[in-house]
Amino acid sequence: MKEGIEERLLKLLEEGLVTPNGVASKLRIAWATAQAHSLKLVGEGKVSISRKGRVNVYFRKAPKRLTFNAPSWAKSKS
Repeated sequence: MKEGIEERLLKLLEEGLVTPNGVASKLRIAWATAQAHSLKLVGEGKVSISRKGRVNVYFRKAPKRLTFNAPSWAKSKS
């Protein structure tokens, strides 16, 4: 089954920041379609938006908490 636009958009956003124009050209869809699906993902909380001048820039939300698991051989200084 073909991937939907939103799944393809999320994969594209894993690579970094993207504008609606970038989404439209890379996914080969209309600019208005790219903007609409991007805004839908913002509303669902999967994507964040930032305004740079007159352009919307979309990016994936980072996990709320990043954790680092130290290897078992590492010891803390006490």
